[in-house]
Amino acid sequence: MGKTNFEKKFGNQTKSEETWIPVTETERMAIQGVIDRIDYLETEDTVLFRVIDYKTGHSEVNLDQVYYGLQLQLFLYLSAAKEILASDENFRGKRLIPAGVYYYNMNDPVLENDFSEDDSEVGKKLFKELRMKGITNYEEQVPEHTDHNLTRNEKSESDVIGFDYTAKGEVGRYSKTI
Repeated sequence: MGKTNFEKKFGNQTKSEETWIPVTETERMAIQGVIDRIDYLETEDTVLFRVIDYKTGHSEVNLDQVYYGLQLQLFLYLSAAKEILASDENFRGKRLIPAGVYYYNMNDPVLENDFSEDDSEVGKKLFKELRMKGITNYEEQVPEHTDHNLTRNEKSESDVIGFDYTAKGEVGRYSKTI
């Protein structure tokens, strides 16, 4: 993606409008926090953006937990990121498109190696372990904007996010998309 914002504050700690989340038709809840990272790519009429949260342990987005309200952090951050970008004068009049929500696990992966692989194969395994885990918006060619190694009409796998295409150009079975 194009540009990045780190440690972006939202809510009343920014001394601006609070970020509000609807609870019922008549009630809202104010939230505040710090988004570890917002990546965005600006085109002529759109802004694609994704939210990334750094974790020291192993974390993955679980849609069942999201559905039951047990894992809402990334989606609250996504809503706040949209408000932050919408308030930016540079993006006025542009369509804001969520590209995805991801955890980046800040771990030091240990790879099994039988020493028959060359360094490039070991590097590929390492990149695969370090990929961000989350949910990707499948529309608007978002995956291709996220990783230029992805090609929709051929078998390809991202080095950046947990996403791949089959040889028929379909989303791979281990890719999480919305």
